[in-house]
Formats: sequence, C-alpha cells, structure tokens
Amino acid sequence: MKVNSTNNAYADVKKDGNDTTHNKRAKEDIRGVEDKYKTLFQVAKDAIFLTDETGRIIEVNQAACDSLGYTNEELLELSIKDIDADPRGYEAFQKLQDGQVREITFEVNQCRKDGTLLPVEITGSILSTIGDKRVSLAIARDITGRKKVEKKLQLFSKTVENAPDGIQIIDLNGCIIYSNKAVERIYGFSIEELKGKHVNEMNLDPDFADNEIIPAIIKTGNWVGELLVKHKNGGIFPIWLSTSMVNDNDGKPVAMVGIIKDITKLRQAEKALQVSEARYRSLFEDSPICLWECDMSEVKNHIESIKAKGIKNIDSYFKKHPEMVAKSASLIKILAVNKTSIKTYKAKRKEELLENLDNIFTEESYDLFRQELIDISEGKTSFERETKNLRLDGNELDVNFKWIAAPGYEESLGKVFVSIIDITKRKQAEEEIKRKTHALEESNRVKDLFTDIIHHDLSNPLNIAFNYTDILLAGEIDPKKKSYLNIINRNLAKSQELIESATMLSKLASLESVEFQNLDLKTVIEGVIENFEPLASESGINIENRIIQSIPVRANTIIEEVFANFISNAIKYASNGKKIILDYEDNNDFWKIKVIDFGGGIKDADKAGIFERFQTMGKKGVKGSGLGLAIARKIINLHNGRIYVEDNPDGGAVFIVEIPKL
Repeated sequence: MKVNSTNNAYADVKKDGNDTTHNKRAKEDIRGVEDKYKTLFQVAKDAIFLTDETGRIIEVNQAACDSLGYTNEELLELSIKDIDADPRGYEAFQKLQDGQVREITFEVNQCRKDGTLLPVEITGSILSTIGDKRVSLAIARDITGRKKVEKKLQLFSKTVENAPDGIQIIDLNGCIIYSNKAVERIYGFSIEELKGKHVNEMNLDPDFADNEIIPAIIKTGNWVGELLVKHKNGGIFPIWLSTSMVNDNDGKPVAMVGIIKDITKLRQAEKALQVSEARYRSLFEDSPICLWECDMSEVKNHIESIKAKGIKNIDSYFKKHPEMVAKSASLIKILAVNKTSIKTYKAKRKEELLENLDNIFTEESYDLFRQELIDISEGKTSFERETKNLRLDGNELDVNFKWIAAPGYEESLGKVFVSIIDITKRKQAEEEIKRKTHALEESNRVKDLFTDIIHHDLSNPLNIAFNYTDILLAGEIDPKKKSYLNIINRNLAKSQELIESATMLSKLASLESVEFQNLDLKTVIEGVIENFEPLASESGINIENRIIQSIPVRANTIIEEVFANFISNAIKYASNGKKIILDYEDNNDFWKIKVIDFGGGIKDADKAGIFERFQTMGKKGVKGSGLGLAIARKIINLHNGRIYVEDNPDGGAVFIVEIPKL
C-alpha cells in the first residue's frame, strides 16, 4: 500500500543514475515507512476497511477479520453491503463517493459470519490519492461495551424518572435542579415549574429548610424527618423527607438529593386506626356473641415445663393427671368479658361471672380444655370445638367455643381472643334434621325400589321388541320395510340406553360415597379401549393410547364408565376427526387423564351445559340418551375429582378428568 504522503516525503530523492548511493538510501527509507504503516494497519485494535468506488472491500486488517469472524480472503470477496445489517453504511459510503462529505461518523450494526450482530461506530473518509481510483477508508470501532453502559444508564434514568417516591436534586443554595415525575404528582407543579424554585417555597414553614434541613445536611451529611408542605392548589399535606449530600470524586459537595414520600394516607390510616380501636372496644362490648380477652402465656409456659421433663405424650400425661388440667385452667388470666357473656351465663355483673367460672364448666368442658392443651403443646395458635357449659342458674348450654391468638402473640399466647356462641337452638334443629333425614333415607329406599321395578318392567318388553324386529329384519327383502325396521331398532336401542342411564344416574344421585380399592387407571383404560376398538374401526376411527406408565389411584371400578362415555361420545360426535387420543399428565397431587378428539369441537356456551342431564351437544341424528356426561360427572365427584372440557388447538375437544393420587 503506497500513499502520496509517503511519496511526497521523498520527492527530493535524486534520480541521477550517478547518485546510486542516494537512490538506494531513499528507496530503503520509503520501504521502511511503508513497512511501518503496514504494521500500524495490521496491529490496529479497531477494524479498518479499504473499499473501491463500488463499495467492494479491497483491504482489511486483522482486527476486522477477528471482529467479524471471516478470513482475510473471505472479506476481500465481499462488499460493505454484505457486512452491514442495515442500509446506513452504504448510504454513508455514497455520500463520501458523491463528494457530499469528506468525512463521516455514524453507528451501524455489522453482520458477523455466524449471523450475530456487532454494533460499531464507523468513521469514514476518502483516500483519493491511492492509485488512480477513489478509495474509501472506514475505521470500525466495536461499541458493544458502550451500548451496554448506555442501556444501563437509560435503565437507571427510567428507574429514577418513574420511581414511586419523589426524587429531587437541589444545588448547595437550596434551588431545585431536578425533579422526577413522582415529585410532579406529589406537589402538583410541573417539572418545569419546579426547576429553579427554592425549596423554602415548597414548605409551610418558609425558613425550615434554611434553619434545619440544609445545616443538618452540611454538618452530618443527611437529614430525615417529617414536615408539612404546600400543594399547587393551596392544600397542606405531610411528607417524609430523606436527604443526603452528593459529593464529587474528590469528596467535594456538589448537590443535595432528597427522597420524598407523601404520607397523607399513612396519617389518615393512623387516625382511622385510632377510630377503629375505639370501634373495636364498642364492638367487643356490644357484640351479640360472647367475647373474652385472655392471657394464656402462663398456660403455655406450664406445658413447656412439662415437656422439658421429657414427657412426650401430653395427652396421656393429662389423662393420668387430671389435676394438672385443672391447674392449667387456673393459669388463664381473663382480661375482659363483654356484656353478652354476662347475660348469656345469667350473671349480674362481670365479677360474678369470673368468680364462678368453675360452676359453668362441665366434665365435658374439662375434656375440651385437655384437647386445647394438646393443641397448644403442638404449637397451634387457634382452637375450635363444640361443648356444653352451664349457666349460673344451672341450665345446660350448648356452645361453639373458639379461640385464636392475636397477631404478634402467636408465640407467647399473651393475648388470645375467645368467642363463645350459644348453639342450643341449632343443636335442637340438628336433632330435627336427623329425624327428617332418616325419613328421607326411607323415601330414597322406596324410590330406588321403584326405579328397579321400572327398569325391569320396561326392559322386558323392549327386549321382546328387539327379538321380533331382528326376526323380521332377517326375513325382509323389501328395502323400504327394512329401513323402517332399522329405525324401530335404533329407537328401541335408544330407549334401552335411556333406561339404563336413568337407572344408573338415579342410583348414583343418592350416593354420598362409594367403596374404593387400589386400581391402575392404565389397565382400566386399556380395557375400555379394547371394548370400543371394533366400533371405532367400523367408524373409520383410530384410537391412540399414549398412557405408557402405571396410574395408581384409590377408586371404584365404576370409574371405567367415565372413559367409556368419553370414547363412545368421540366415536358418535367426532367421527369426522378419524382419530381419538388418550393421554395423561402427572400434576403432583393428582393425575390428569385426557381424551382428545378431532371433531367439530364444542362451543364455549355449551361447555358447562354438556354435563347436565339430557344434553347431547345439539348433534342431530346421533343416538344418545343425554345422560352419559351427567353420570360421568357424578362418578368423578364421588371420587373427589374434577371433570371438564377444553378446546383442542388442532380442532375438536379435550375431555379431562383429574383424580387424586393414591
């Protein structure tokens, strides 16, 4: 590579053939300068490109090869269009070639050989003195690091600008230099209006900043506290201000920064809390249920001392030592009882109730308290049971007894709230309900008997009708009559299915539970698939089973009806999909079984209704009772599971059953 500057530097070299020594020395000097420039060109850390008038690369240094991942030979086969990810590089090249500029600097992304992008800053210029062509020089500096810094600065700037609390910078004289959006929101002034204001103008006390805040920052480096400030609309409100000094690299103070939090809502909340506490006292006193406030810390300490002796079975200990139950009860400190408590237990005043606590507790009450002690020993912070108490007049009282540790007292039980609800009337009602339930159970028994009779008496004539139509079909050759007989057969089958489904649903409806056994759903489903394969094949449907592992559950064998119904429906309603897939998922606490079809799908409006009785998804000409999915839902409910339908992304529906794991 030769440049004019080098030639000019040695233009005075003598060309006289007699001065061979001088010519030789001049040539050696020129070669030395060329070698020096070549060395600088190759060892430069920035990528350097020389291009001809068309933009084709005619020379590059090693840094260009390293940054783009090409060899020198590969780059010399390319142009700037090939390595620039956007047109800005070529546009700049054209400006240089057209003489619009002599030098240009811009940022662009270059494409590496592996397809990744390299952000660079390019400085380009024309080297018109190299040879007889207009040659361009481009120096590309990798700005990846700078871009990362810029991105971080942008993130920091956005973070400060959009911080939820106000951030304000003031100069050493107290004038505002910068405010973020939160400051604008807090004070109501625009950012431009705030700029240049003295902070004293913002404070209710115009001398507070000069007299208190700024001197404290200068002396200690910070000031934190509450003060009243003015809103643009004239309103006065409180803020919490945290300020500190900002120093330069030499430790010299240059500004002050403040974090501003509007605490109006906090102060309002504190006032509301005070009102709430007063209301709580009122609610406590006037509550329609019995409320007590107790200190049970000594009870807990007593239990801990027992456990410290190595006694592990607290229940057995208290059963052997009932006197310790009574002692524990005596350690409870009752801090307050409300008016309803006094009235419910027929006491004349609070003192009378507290003095006669032994008289209101029955033997059942002490057994209940023993259960409380066990719960406390296990670290529980709440307790609820039903028991019997006595009023001071001797009458029995059924109560729901509940206590819970107040927030912050879960460890010590130093404050416990007790509620005692009179459930005497409810208990009487429950006895009445038991009586009526027994009568209802008898009624259900009669209903089941009636259902069995109907099932038997209707099935017999249907079977007879089936037999006769089969005989007639076997000997009938008239196509029209055969068609009529087939219609009769289909409707007889539909009636029989309806009777079977209605009978099953009737029996399931009265069940609260079924007996479970250990089952493998994989085996159950394989049996169902085997039963339906002939029908599926006849309909041109392939059943694909993706359940490859054992699925152990506690279930009743009736659960196979669910999957039989799903597959049967898929064959009936989604035969155009030509495929049914059975799949599963392991979802920690339960198994999820999926039956996927590729038919017409189910509208969102119909998804909930299909599990109701007599819903057949509006498919005309399809045989079905409309009870199958209702039966399936009842069966899954009896298994404490879940049943629902979702859309198949590939078209069709996905029926899903979730069953708890074994």
